[in-house]
Amino acid sequence: GEYIKYGMEASKKLGTYFKGLIDSRRDYPGTDLISHLAATEIDGEYLPEEIMISFLRQLMAAAADTTYRSTGSLLLALVQNPAQMAQVRADRSMVPAAVEEALRWNGPNTFSPRMVMRDVTIGGLDVPRHRGDPPDGREHPSGDEPPHPQAGQEEQHQCRGRVGAQQR
Repeated sequence: GEYIKYGMEASKKLGTYFKGLIDSRRDYPGTDLISHLAATEIDGEYLPEEIMISFLRQLMAAAADTTYRSTGSLLLALVQNPAQMAQVRADRSMVPAAVEEALRWNGPNTFSPRMVMRDVTIGGLDVPRHRGDPPDGREHPSGDEPPHPQAGQEEQHQCRGRVGAQQR
């Protein structure tokens, strides 16, 4: 009971915060996503406030979830591969490539299996259309890893947060 009360209070405060943010972006628009949402009109009407607040709540949750999953995958990979960790520590310009590789290797979305959309041959191995990832999600039966799309760029799903995250 008491936790529900705290949750409801936090939810109300977050909604109030988002409303203020939307109002502020309408008054002082920028080039950010919230400014674009705040300025969007359909038939001369702004998007309904409750729709924008709901969207921002979902966006915040999605960003937090994928951030901690992808960060964890990267850290695990580096801990398991000390030589690569040493390389990244010695040359910080490798960090963006390490992040991209971690996303490609073990993306943050745990419920989007990758699937071959057409018959293809990779490294001499024929991979039939609609073949999904191997059971462990990492190794290809030939021992070579097929080229997967980078996380968030699957053919059927384009992660809206990917571009913004890369522009850090």
